[in-house]
Amino acid sequence: MKKKDRKCEYCSSYNDRVCSAGYASFLGRASECPAFTKIEKDEDKTIKTSFLKTDDKIVEEVYDPKIGPRFAVWDGEKVEYVGKLLNSPLEYAPILDDAVLEGAVLLPTEAEDFGDVLKLVCEIDEHIKKYCDISDDFRRFSAYYVLLSWVYDQINTVNYMRALGDTGSGKSRYLDAVGRLCYKPCIVAGAITPAPIYRMIKRWHGTLVIDEADFRKTDEKDEVITILNCGFERGRPVIRCLKDNPEEVQILPVFGPKILATRRTFYDHALESRCLTEIMKPTQRTDIPPLLPKAFYESEAHLRNKLLMFRFKHYNLIDANAISSVDLGDVEMRLKQATMSFAVLFANIPELLEQFRNFLKRYQQELIEERSGSREGMIIGAIISLKAASWNTRVTSKDISNFIEQENGEEIKAERVGRMLRSLGLRTEKLSGGKRALFWDEIQLVLLAKRYGHEMPKMPKVEDEPQQEFGRLGSMGGARGVE
Repeated sequence: MKKKDRKCEYCSSYNDRVCSAGYASFLGRASECPAFTKIEKDEDKTIKTSFLKTDDKIVEEVYDPKIGPRFAVWDGEKVEYVGKLLNSPLEYAPILDDAVLEGAVLLPTEAEDFGDVLKLVCEIDEHIKKYCDISDDFRRFSAYYVLLSWVYDQINTVNYMRALGDTGSGKSRYLDAVGRLCYKPCIVAGAITPAPIYRMIKRWHGTLVIDEADFRKTDEKDEVITILNCGFERGRPVIRCLKDNPEEVQILPVFGPKILATRRTFYDHALESRCLTEIMKPTQRTDIPPLLPKAFYESEAHLRNKLLMFRFKHYNLIDANAISSVDLGDVEMRLKQATMSFAVLFANIPELLEQFRNFLKRYQQELIEERSGSREGMIIGAIISLKAASWNTRVTSKDISNFIEQENGEEIKAERVGRMLRSLGLRTEKLSGGKRALFWDEIQLVLLAKRYGHEMPKMPKVEDEPQQEFGRLGSMGGARGVE
């Protein structure tokens, strides 16, 4: 080091003549010295945080405008409130920034007893129902999701809840009724850029609530899509280089629950598959207030306080490894993947787990009924009906098109039917006259019939029919294409 640097406050190993590592003639800045160790000033020893977990305590920040920010400290039996927390040699203090003061981040005011979990779920459900008009099953799902968000950091994956609809359909109200109850909601608008999203997640590790999340294709919006795509699973941070120093790499955590409102589906199919979606419609209910009253904010504040106590009591009971032993019943693989994190939450609460299984059965039936009315569902229904009417009939795209027009009153061109058959994992084969007909892949059609809510008829056995034998052999290597 230079002589003039001998009193430099940045190197704790430097003395009047030579630093302990022997770099008396180091010519660079003190911070570049190989022996550099920064002296921590008193203020450097204070760490601002909203959550801390020690061996025997769980610490969460609470904020009451009349009192200011405090820590609620749970020791396994009771809650104590302190302004700061000393965990030698460091001191921890709660965060107080514009996000808290302006209501962009919502915190409990204290911890309140909630009774039992079933009662708490019912209270959340009633609160949502009072102020938001959504289907019964999706409302229940949303209540479960609120609960899940308060222990999300104990699990490995978490899907997103999304309200989809046009202007005036109640999307923003859904974010108010559900998003504001989630764990440390960080409320942002759709015009937000990636930088503040990274900062909010890193600082608060809460629930991201995004209104008008319809992102157009730009570089910045593509990065927001990347945040959402990676944020459903632990251990998938976004990695990027610093602009000022390309050799320096930033590791940005993005994992956490997210509540979204959009007018359109996402152009990114991977992100679309991460969302549990409700199609919003303008409400016909007259009991829902057009403007949120004071009672709404009082109710949500009490629920947040109860949810804090739920987090304290259940945080250490969550076992992510229990996911493999939880039986969700006979539901589709995609639905299981989307809801397994809920199963971990309920693994130690048998009554709630059974209630959740029954909910999934109803929800799956709703999905099947919805699919059966889609174009794909009409095509599968037409194939099954045409084949049931005459087993020896070779079904063509034109036959399917005509059947749908006659039975459903919807016009789908034969060329379009052909493309949709391929997307369903079905293929056609060329006949002797030059026409193309559907190749009968019974295994695939059984799967599709179940998915789209149709019943496969029992086909008569025909011993010496070449197509039958070829169909059975061919289907073993045929395209599956079904999730």
